[in-house]
Amino acid sequence: MRLPLRGLLILVAAAALPLQTQAAKKTTSRKATPPAPVVAPAQAEIGPAGIVDDFHELLRQGKRAEVLALLTEDAVVFETGYAGQSRDDYAQNHVSDDADFAGVTDYQVQHRQVLQEGETAWVLTQATVQGIFGDQNVDLQQTETMILRHRAEGWRIAHIHWSAHSRPIPEEPQPGAAAPAAPSTPAPQDGASLQLAPTTAVPAPAVPPSPDADSPRSGP
Repeated sequence: MRLPLRGLLILVAAAALPLQTQAAKKTTSRKATPPAPVVAPAQAEIGPAGIVDDFHELLRQGKRAEVLALLTEDAVVFETGYAGQSRDDYAQNHVSDDADFAGVTDYQVQHRQVLQEGETAWVLTQATVQGIFGDQNVDLQQTETMILRHRAEGWRIAHIHWSAHSRPIPEEPQPGAAAPAAPSTPAPQDGASLQLAPTTAVPAPAVPPSPDADSPRSGP
């Protein structure tokens, strides 16, 4: 009995089905275990001195919004003897000028001290500021105090106090000018004695003689 062609195809497909199922099971069992997710290491928090350095660098780059983000909402800024400014006052009236100034001058830290007590830190800095701003030659000695508070987002600046003065220019010696000689005292030579200025003797006052009984009396 001959099967029609359609029947043969059905039988072949049915016979191949178990083989495909077994192959699928083997393929599934051979799949590799997915790799564990990589956890990036936590970044170390920037300390108070680092925040102060970031503040100056952002000023130099002219990134005003990033500069203001480092200030607390109630920050107060004292600048070269002027009255205190709130964060909003500083944002509206001074940060742009400070950024322009920082962009054309060189700020170099000479000495820095960091004090910390709990959630509050003080960063005291002495620095030099040099460059040309507009038509002015800038050569300043600056002192800076920044008080920082620790918040959930890290250290933030709550107070800034700046003061500066012109650096003294060292005097250069005039060419050909000789330094005045120091006075000297001559030492006595061997065998010589120290001569003293002669003094004038003052005579003692004369004392009148006492009257004597045997002496002649004057008068009648």
